[in-house]
Amino acid sequence: AGTAWHADLASNTDADYDAMMDVHVRAAFHLLRGVVDEWKTRRSGKFIGVTSPAAVRGQVNGTIYSAAKSALIGIVRSAALELAPHGIQVNAILPMAATPMTEIARVDPEINAKYLSRVPLGRWGEPDEIGRVFLFLASSDADYVTGVVLPVDGGRIL
Repeated sequence: AGTAWHADLASNTDADYDAMMDVHVRAAFHLLRGVVDEWKTRRSGKFIGVTSPAAVRGQVNGTIYSAAKSALIGIVRSAALELAPHGIQVNAILPMAATPMTEIARVDPEINAKYLSRVPLGRWGEPDEIGRVFLFLASSDADYVTGVVLPVDGGRIL
């Protein structure tokens, strides 16, 4: 699940803040908390959160979105430390791809050109490129990976 909107800081309401935090932070927290006892019993589990370049770069007119995605990074890193002794890996990806959520930026030539000027690979990622990173983190190939926030954004956060 994900949601994003752009509004200047003064225009955001408490309801806007709560809605953004509910989708990006509270939902992830509840999901992880809901599975952790079972995973501890099994001594295995893999949680993969989805954050955003906005969490590490900031975003004009995206203060609460950036805050929510940053909070998710805190959950991932802290849970990774706590759950590692139980054989549980907690990671996140930091994707940027051509999805319905980014369509508004991709269809506006000016916004699209500005965005791509900050992406060293010079293009939007494809959903299947992001999907392969999820598959890696969920696979046994990533059994020794935890606490990682893996950018899959064409280098945008650099």
